[in-house]
Formats: sequence, C-alpha cells, structure tokens
Amino acid sequence: MKSSEDPRRLADVRFSIGWSGILAIVVVIGAWVYADHQVWRPTMNFLGVGFAMAAAVLSAKYVGHGLKITVQQREEALRNEKIARAFVYVDAWDEPSLSTTRQTVRGFFEAMRTNNTDQNKIKEEIKGDEKKEAAVLDVLNFLEGFCLASNQGVANDETLRRCFMSIVSSYYLAFEVFIKAKRAESNRPHLYSELETTVKRWSANPISPS
Repeated sequence: MKSSEDPRRLADVRFSIGWSGILAIVVVIGAWVYADHQVWRPTMNFLGVGFAMAAAVLSAKYVGHGLKITVQQREEALRNEKIARAFVYVDAWDEPSLSTTRQTVRGFFEAMRTNNTDQNKIKEEIKGDEKKEAAVLDVLNFLEGFCLASNQGVANDETLRRCFMSIVSSYYLAFEVFIKAKRAESNRPHLYSELETTVKRWSANPISPS
C-alpha cells in the first residue's frame, strides 16, 4: 500500500458520461418535471416542438452537406476516369501497330505541304496509290474514333484537344477533298462526320494556353 493512500478508502470509482448519457439524464429530468409540474407543461410542450424543429433543420443541414461532398467526389472520379480514357488514345497513337502507318501518312502529308500541293492533287495522289490510301484511311479511322469519344463526352475533351489539336486540324484540312470524295463514292454522307464536327468545334472555341 502506498503511503499516500487513505486506508479507510476501499476503491476509486470513476464515471465517464458522454453526450448520449447527458441527453438521457436530461430526458429523465424533463419527464419528471413534466409529470409533477403541470403548470410547466405548456412551456415544455413549446420547447419540445422548438427543439424538434431545430433538430430537423440541423439534421437536414448535415445530410445536405454530406450529399454535396458525395456529388463532388463522384464528379471528380468521373472526370479522372474520362482523362484516363483520353490518355488511352494518346498512348495508342504511339503504339507500334500504328506507328508505321502514321509515319507513312506523315511523310506523305509533309511532302504535299512542302510542295504546296492543293487538295485535289492530294486526293488524286492518294487514290493512285493503294498503300497510301490504306494508310490515310487507317489514320482517319483512328482520329474519327477518339473524336467520337470526345464529342459524346466519353473521354476528356480538353486532354484530347491539347494532345491532338494540331494533328486533327491539319490532317482534316489536307484530306478534306479526299474525305468528301469517299463519302460520295461510298454513299455515306456522314463518313468521318465526328472528325469534321470536332475540327469545327475546336476551331470555334480554342482553349487558353496553360
């Protein structure tokens, strides 16, 4: 036994009361007062209604705050998912399976631009070479695919625009006559329409530099 302890004291008993315990005590006291003091009943009835209304408002506030956070988190997760989808197209553009085709089209495109070749001559050049035509169509099909994803909001438009703005605009302008010729000969008026829509939309609403 420590010298500081009182030999007459058997044990120390401590109670810890949280908010739920305090609330229970208040309810018990309130019930006792309500039962034994009838003159206070109208006041207590009024206070009870007031407390109930305050609790309802407070509860609605917290529920609304929780819903707001949930919506914000969901929107952020959706945006991140769309950005990830956009980078799938960015990575696919550098894939070896498309690299050779892309280089063929790029070399052809650069030669035509250097020589100031007009679109009708570009069209004739493509139509006269099956390899070049197949390569151009492969690239246009790829651009059409991610333009569709961008236009439908499936992939993040800003990410795609920053990565492909120059490519999409220059390739479409260079091959526009060829595209229109393909539409006529295949009787498909909407061929590469997503690409055309994207070019017009991006040109009309350029993004500010970061």
